[in-house]
Amino acid sequence: MRLVDSIYWPAVQMVMWGFMTQYLLPQASFVAQAAGVLLSGLLLWEVVVRGNLSLSIAFLEEMWSRNLGHLFVSPIRSWEMATGIIIAAFLRTLLGLVPVSLLAWAFFGYNIYTLGLPLVAFFFILQMFSWSIGLAMSGMIMRVGQSAESFAWAAVFILMPVSGVYYPVSVLPKWLQVISYGLPPAYIFEGMRAILAEKTVHWDGLAIAFGLSVVYLVIGFQIFLAFFRASRRPNESANLARNFRFGPDNRFTLQVRVEFQNVFNRRFLPSPTLGNFTTAPTVSNGANIAGFGTFGNLSTSGAFGTPRSGQFIGRLSF
Repeated sequence: MRLVDSIYWPAVQMVMWGFMTQYLLPQASFVAQAAGVLLSGLLLWEVVVRGNLSLSIAFLEEMWSRNLGHLFVSPIRSWEMATGIIIAAFLRTLLGLVPVSLLAWAFFGYNIYTLGLPLVAFFFILQMFSWSIGLAMSGMIMRVGQSAESFAWAAVFILMPVSGVYYPVSVLPKWLQVISYGLPPAYIFEGMRAILAEKTVHWDGLAIAFGLSVVYLVIGFQIFLAFFRASRRPNESANLARNFRFGPDNRFTLQVRVEFQNVFNRRFLPSPTLGNFTTAPTVSNGANIAGFGTFGNLSTSGAFGTPRSGQFIGRLSF
């Protein structure tokens, strides 16, 4: 069913914009000169949308099936988990968009593969950018909970107006153009229009888009790792509450609530030291200060954690 979703929604969009393109073709406009600009923009934008949603859904399925706790106690590492959901997202996107591109060819006579080799670069750059958003959103959901699910669906569409999907970036206000050129999709869609209208490839724009996608992917991955590690740190909290009703017809309610954070006062040690284990240790005053004698040492000086705390709350309702 997930694969059907990956094909259904892009197909609906493709059919709608395909008929719009058919209507605009006879007009003396930019669309008449580059007939596939709308369908190309749609199909390439779906690479971003499907990439982000496929990754987010791959992670959300672990939460919906209540399997996330099992992953946390398993020996799987954070980067392995991230790599796994990226591979699943890539396959879903590929299996979803290839049939849709063939439908566009069959129904409207538009073959997006005529873009040639740049299409491969467009696809992978947009995929990397979508992964960065999906990883960041998955990390936030892992940390905050399912109440943040809506961000996984909405995050990409917030960027659509400044990505230049169906219109050049030059039509945007100057301050929005600055934001737009800080996002990889702007260069991709500008490059796509240049191929369709001018038959030229802007390799410099592709290089900038690739660099930005790598930067965003690293940032998204680091956000995912940070939230992953934070979610695995135990921080037991407890609360007790009691309502007391009194007065005529029990009109008055006194609620007494006690809340405790980090009940066991846990502290977390920093990562072990990475001394050079290939050299003999140097000893000073009976302590190893260099060499393999310092490799893997744990120091309590850098321990961190929120100290145990509590609060008493009373509320009177009448």
